[in-house]
Amino acid sequence: RPGDEILSYNGYPFGGMTDHFIGPMTAGDQVTVEGYKINLVTGNKEIFSHKVKPYPHPQSLQQGFVTAGILQPASYVIVQKSEEPLPAGFQPGDRIVWADGSAVYGSADLRETLNDGKALLTIERAGETLQRRVPRVAVRELKLSFEEREELSDWQHEAELAETKLSDLYDIPYDLSYQGVVERRYEFIDEEDRQAAFPEIPFSEAFASLEPGDRIIAVDGTPVKFGYQIFYQLQKKHLLVIVQRDSESSVQDLERSNASFESVDRQALSQIASQIGTQKVVKHAGDLYLLDPITPKTQRQLQTTESGLLRYKELLAERKRQIEGIENSELRERALRQLSDEQEKLYMGVPIADRTVQVNMGPFALFADLTQEIGRNLKALVTGSLSPKWFSGPPGIVQAVQSSLQVSYLEGLFWLGFISLNLGYLNLLPIPVLDGGYIVIFLVEALTGRKIKPQALERLILPFVVLLVIFMIYLSINDFGRIFGRF
Repeated sequence: RPGDEILSYNGYPFGGMTDHFIGPMTAGDQVTVEGYKINLVTGNKEIFSHKVKPYPHPQSLQQGFVTAGILQPASYVIVQKSEEPLPAGFQPGDRIVWADGSAVYGSADLRETLNDGKALLTIERAGETLQRRVPRVAVRELKLSFEEREELSDWQHEAELAETKLSDLYDIPYDLSYQGVVERRYEFIDEEDRQAAFPEIPFSEAFASLEPGDRIIAVDGTPVKFGYQIFYQLQKKHLLVIVQRDSESSVQDLERSNASFESVDRQALSQIASQIGTQKVVKHAGDLYLLDPITPKTQRQLQTTESGLLRYKELLAERKRQIEGIENSELRERALRQLSDEQEKLYMGVPIADRTVQVNMGPFALFADLTQEIGRNLKALVTGSLSPKWFSGPPGIVQAVQSSLQVSYLEGLFWLGFISLNLGYLNLLPIPVLDGGYIVIFLVEALTGRKIKPQALERLILPFVVLLVIFMIYLSINDFGRIFGRF
């Protein structure tokens, strides 16, 4: 889950972001993931070890590209400067640390919170104030009795929502009294929807189900007293955000970045978050600030000018043309579904970016890390857990260097060194035609005291030359497929 600290994949110590991809790709049917579960409030760590079956990466169109479920490593989410006024009290440089009851560990984590369809409820239970993230579900998905439907219809009119069909409105899957007290769970028409709304093992305490007797006192931070007010507030998603404001530079080295990432004042965060939706709202504690509620919108809804809307439509049409050019029908349909889902996704309307972190490993540590990575990849290739199509030939190497040089010349130098190291190890493989093969031949001659005849040596080397050329052609074809989107 977001916030966990990964220690290793299949026994290989975690060294960096690429291990999130290499670990599952080289693991075969299962990958053993070890790490710590970290409590944001207390800071306590609990070790875990899970066997995970890799599955197709949901954000990739490349067949065979799998993940263990970690789509993005933790990162800062920093608000950027904008030509237009920023909403809800955001300021350039703000770091988003909390959203709707959960800590934010990256932009992907924030997008998930924006689009998971849940509402943040503040409830009273046995004299204690708690917060729960509860799914907003369409009324048509609920199996309601005549009396329950009539009660919702009354609330619909009290909330002045009569212009929308009752079945198209949103509710939580609980039967509430007029005073907003939970009486029981609703039944669902579809069993899968019920299991999603009431999981046996909740993701965290914030996602635990409500209990009979719980009284809802706020929805997304807005105080409520009656059932129809709860019903009204559930019709639109509202996001609550806590930001950290400091004077840190936008670029940090790794040591400072790690210290800064964990520097959030947990006591101040708990002080603000625990009072949301109560009569004692805390807007500011330490360097943390609770902002005004945000109403997320789709990309289309965020276009406030005709020129912006026109540009959005042009980009959308261009992406559709590119997707329709994909020859593989399965990949084409998958890409179209992804594009359709993207059009429905919600955004804050605030420009955000990850803070840049400079990582300068020592040469020996870098050499050891890359050597281990190369060895793991070769082992996976030999055992068959990693397909040769994921290795790059000359076109892929050129593209990698070009892309890295666009980031910085230091990144380009790193890739040149990485490629040189790969070629060096490749050349040491005990295969005739490579230097490693010649070393083996010389050792054989030294041990036997007999020189191999040139004709025999030629017959030995020639097949491997042909195989090497064929392998390079195969890799180049795959490279071109990746580059032009036909992989």
